[in-house]
Amino acid sequence: EISEKHIDLRICLIETGDYTLNNIHNRKLKRVHYTELAIKQDSREFSLGGSTNTWGGLSSNYTEYDLYGRDFLETEGWPIEYDDLLRAYEEVTNKYHFASTIGLKDPVDCLDGNIYKHPFRAYPTPVNYRNYLNTQYVDLIYNAHVVDIHTKGDSVVKIYLANIKHAKSRVSLRANKFVLTMGALEIIKLLKNSHRKGSFNTGNEIKYLGRYFMNHLKGKYGEVWTKVNGDLLQPYIGSLGKTGLIYWGLCLPRSIQKSKKLLNCHIRFTPILPWQGDVNVTKFIVAMSKSKTLVKSLLFFHGRSKLKLLDQAETGDKDILQEGEPKRLTSSLINLYLYIYSRILNKPPPIYKYAIRNFMEMEPRFENNVGLSDEQDAFGLFELVVKYDISLRDKNSLIELHRYVKTLFENKKIAKVVSDIDANINWPITTDASHHMGGTIMGTSDSNSFVNKDLRVHNIKNLFIISSSVFPNSSSINPTWTIAALAYRFSRQF
Repeated sequence: EISEKHIDLRICLIETGDYTLNNIHNRKLKRVHYTELAIKQDSREFSLGGSTNTWGGLSSNYTEYDLYGRDFLETEGWPIEYDDLLRAYEEVTNKYHFASTIGLKDPVDCLDGNIYKHPFRAYPTPVNYRNYLNTQYVDLIYNAHVVDIHTKGDSVVKIYLANIKHAKSRVSLRANKFVLTMGALEIIKLLKNSHRKGSFNTGNEIKYLGRYFMNHLKGKYGEVWTKVNGDLLQPYIGSLGKTGLIYWGLCLPRSIQKSKKLLNCHIRFTPILPWQGDVNVTKFIVAMSKSKTLVKSLLFFHGRSKLKLLDQAETGDKDILQEGEPKRLTSSLINLYLYIYSRILNKPPPIYKYAIRNFMEMEPRFENNVGLSDEQDAFGLFELVVKYDISLRDKNSLIELHRYVKTLFENKKIAKVVSDIDANINWPITTDASHHMGGTIMGTSDSNSFVNKDLRVHNIKNLFIISSSVFPNSSSINPTWTIAALAYRFSRQF
């Protein structure tokens, strides 16, 4: 976007890895230490396109309520206009193949008026930013890791690059403006290490570097039991159509969230079918979901606009592989046959049980911190240690959602909700969804944040950050589309 708007501007893009995921930087630089909650090694990718190389494509928009509707949180909310973010959502949708959820009409059913429904969409083939790189206008330096950033007064004057095969040989690079577009953890690591060495100095905002770290914890817990095999829950399971995947998550009504000071977590449902838990079948489904041609063929075969979503893996979500285990070959072949048969007919076996899939929002807390460990990486940089945990508000928000859905479904005689999450001694939802947010949050001044509404570090006039690290709060939805919208918004004001 910047190169199109400013054709005479010289732009240099620096990438730690190369065009593949199988590069030495991607193999050697992923280690992160943690205390209470695990950080998955494969949640970050050092490669052109970053994690959009493995992203399933799922998009959803933050609402105005998400941005600044919760005055009970520690952070003050987003300092940007919501209409400005909406315009940016629309622009990146039109130009960069995101699946828009703005303006979608909720499914009409007996839940209307009793619960908040939030939409999610994905195209069969998600965007990968690598495809938009034009080296005619942008100088690319790849296999080059940024190992140090130097400030003088109120400006960044240069950065240092190194290659892992020649770690001690460093090259300096100077520019008028510097924009950090890495993942949240990589930005924190670079700035923390540079500050520790004394090369990176700024003002009061430094106390917020690494603070308010958040993630989206998710996992299966609880079930819905129905007496009648029907389609009432299908919108909350999902469907595949000519415009990709679409489903709705169920959230507590806004009035209850606000009155009880709860977070905006959501749940959806997955049919419990014979092949689930078979990791071999899951791998097949994930691979199949990437084939746009196959989806079109199935739609043509059925002469209809929608296919029922039969399995969570049809969203392209690779995290679901962690939930299964390899079966014996004969069992996997039988399960695979059942899945393919059901998929071709677009009709699953009779369903009377559904698993509840939970997606938590983590409240922004100053004590959730990313710092430096005593161990060093291949460049001699200190590795990160992430110290964050689930708060009582995090837990109570999901507990209250389960209670509310249980009462609503049973009062309307929809189904029986089986969940004792409120009585569980060991909290069952602890798996992260690879959505690292916070650590350089945006705000109104250096007394409450690290960057301002224009994504500039408060007291450094030429350093900007475009990343989920600037999110002041997280909701419970996938952040990639929002990161892209912030990037587009930044390019308009560059």
